[in-house]
Amino acid sequence: MFTNSSYSKRFIKMHKKCPNCSQSLEPEPGFYTGAMYVSYAFQVAIIIAVITTTNVLGIDGSLEWYIVWIYGLHSFQ
Repeated sequence: MFTNSSYSKRFIKMHKKCPNCSQSLEPEPGFYTGAMYVSYAFQVAIIIAVITTTNVLGIDGSLEWYIVWIYGLHSFQ
């Protein structure tokens, strides 16, 4: 997939097509933008779920408490 070895300074340079099967290794236009929006939506949903759950249960957590729970739930994503 990469043109150089992993020990090279130009490690991240990639082939445009697979040398064996000629499949394109470049994503479609807008691929990373779409992935960014989906990831952002998941993160917002997790934050809203944690805050809503703690308010319903009557838990008054500190900022650190929220960060730990959001990070913990985000790791399952």
